[in-house]
Amino acid sequence: MGFKFIQQIQQKESRGQNLTKLPADFFEALSEHIARLRQLARDETARDPMSTTATLVQNELKNTLRLAQDIVSLRLRKMANRAVDALEGGKVELRSLTPGEKDLYDQLARFMAAAKGQLAPKDGAISIPAPPPVIVQPDDVPEPHMGAPSATAAAPEPPGEGPRSADAGGPEILIHVLKDTPSFAGEGGRTYSLKKGDIVTLSQKLADVLLSRGMAEEVKAGQ
Repeated sequence: MGFKFIQQIQQKESRGQNLTKLPADFFEALSEHIARLRQLARDETARDPMSTTATLVQNELKNTLRLAQDIVSLRLRKMANRAVDALEGGKVELRSLTPGEKDLYDQLARFMAAAKGQLAPKDGAISIPAPPPVIVQPDDVPEPHMGAPSATAAAPEPPGEGPRSADAGGPEILIHVLKDTPSFAGEGGRTYSLKKGDIVTLSQKLADVLLSRGMAEEVKAGQ
């Protein structure tokens, strides 16, 4: 095994999605080759650290280590992708793996299967809980996004066409909604989400909050 052969393997591995077919003892031979280069670099450096031979051997060792790490990373990534494909029922080709890689792949596949069993929802779907409704208090109502309300309110819709609702207990008033409001909970536990143009009956307390913020106007008799 030499530097040129290792470089060719790295180039093939980096150019495609398929695993390159390697000799069965590739990684063992690669480890032995790197060990020989380390020893040669130590010997040449001890003999003359400034010699051309020492420099060349050190450079070859550094570049060989870089290529070896790249080959391992590329092949591990491809093995992980194949393990995921196998979990999803895909057909996986493993003939290009060395015997040692096949053992590692089996361990990786078992780990991923166990992880999927722990992480995947039992019903196959992840439910996202809805945010809780905003409780409207006089200091909590958000300011309108744009400017002050128009001085001229739109004509109220005829009775029965807009949503009409009321909180239980206390005096109630009829209002015309001028701006969309965030969701909020009324005193009776009912959740409101009012839209511009709605005509609704609210308790005096809730209506006063919207009226004070310019988000609604009272509908008086005769209007």
